[in-house]
Amino acid sequence: MHDYKIKDVLKPYIAVCETIGKTFGNQCEVVLHDLSQPENSVVYLVNPNVTDRKIGDTFDYLMNKILLKEKFNKDTLINYYFTARNGSKIKSSTVFLRDTNKKIIGAICINIKIDMFNQIQEMLDYFTGNNNQQNTNKFDISQIESIEDVIDEIISKIIPENSTNLSKARKKEIIQFLDAKGVFNSKGTIDKVALQLGISKVTVYSYMDELKKDRLDYDNI
Repeated sequence: MHDYKIKDVLKPYIAVCETIGKTFGNQCEVVLHDLSQPENSVVYLVNPNVTDRKIGDTFDYLMNKILLKEKFNKDTLINYYFTARNGSKIKSSTVFLRDTNKKIIGAICINIKIDMFNQIQEMLDYFTGNNNQQNTNKFDISQIESIEDVIDEIISKIIPENSTNLSKARKKEIIQFLDAKGVFNSKGTIDKVALQLGISKVTVYSYMDELKKDRLDYDNI
């Protein structure tokens, strides 16, 4: 359990996280995200040993594992699966949190480690002769609902007001962060970022190419 710079609007959800974690035990991780600070969105954790998540981690799990790869409907996604960085097989559910103005302010992710259950299932399948194929179908990102609101909120937090006056270096830093987190995988996002930064869509692509070249040059050193 860790408490780190939690805004008042999210503090009531701490009890919810603790209740879920204590109900399902130490194989159930509960993550509270503050989406007003995407670079360090993880502000509260219960049983972090499940995925080795840390306070201050960014929202990359939330973006890459949920928003951009699964069907998202009505602010919830129930019972999806992924493999954590530490190799654990995870069954997860996520709910986004909104304030009184219906703006998305955060999210709660419930992650249950299922490695042991998978081993038991394999044994049962072996002895009973059942070999059910796991459904590996992926949902098309075009089917996702509510993601546009989430990404708009993230962009508004990352890119400050009057950002057209930012230096080229700072604009490239912003683009680098958004690109690394997969935000540009969502259709139309580059246009929105270009508009808020006061640059053209072509310039965004140019910056991305420059950043890619810089990474390649660094790797070749």
